Amino acid sequence: MHLQEQVGLAVVTDGEFRRSSYWARFVERIEGFAIGQAAYSFRDESGCRTPFTAPFAEARLRRVRELALDEFLFLRQVARVTPKITLPAPSTMHFYAGRHFTDPQIYGDTREFFADLTLIFRQEIDSLGKAGCPYVQFDEVAIAMLCDPLLRERAKSEGEDADTLIDLYIDAINQALARYGRRRSRLPRQFQRTLSVGRWLRGGRGAIFRGRKCNAFPAGIRYDARWRFCPVAFRSEGQRRGARSY
Repeated sequence: MHLQEQVGLAVVTDGEFRRSSYWARFVERIEGFAIGQAAYSFRDESGCRTPFTAPFAEARLRRVRELALDEFLFLRQVARVTPKITLPAPSTMHFYAGRHFTDPQIYGDTREFFADLTLIFRQEIDSLGKAGCPYVQFDEVAIAMLCDPLLRERAKSEGEDADTLIDLYIDAINQALARYGRRRSRLPRQFQRTLSVGRWLRGGRGAIFRGRKCNAFPAGIRYDARWRFCPVAFRSEGQRRGARSY
């Protein structure tokens, strides 16, 4: 963290070192989540695919303890500049598992699932806000993945429509921020091409997608497969939201 400060970054994070993955704490600290096989896979330049795991709901969801508050309390003590907390976007807990994100007997309706999930986000963000957290970042991967034509077809094979999912995920972000907005904290979303040691989930050079207005402003930098910094450019036109990677 001090290295981030030394190079001049105005916002720092502890690097999620307490997490086995960026979404792991949601499984560990929310009653009802478990880990299963993901519907998608990483692939490399040769086309070799590597499966991975994903969260799914095996029971009704309930927040039983803080998710990232302890990370912020540590950062608040040691950071000399603005401390930032990262959270997986709500879509993370739905998209990767595909149609097996839950048992239909537990959540018969996707929006019912997101109603419980976004309540947990609101509870967590409220806790962070009360502790003085000035910067919360949502890591939004699924929307970026749904810019890839191959993954849009994969979603279709899972019985999902990519554009409907994008609208659903934007709505979930808005619901997660319903009581918080931009009043007390910076609340960016970062679109990512998820990587794992030379493998990736999303291909192509990006795409423009359409959807409703998202109440978190876009901001982000992604790594490409060769670990160079590549900026992510955004533009907005009315209710149009776009992200193109260069």
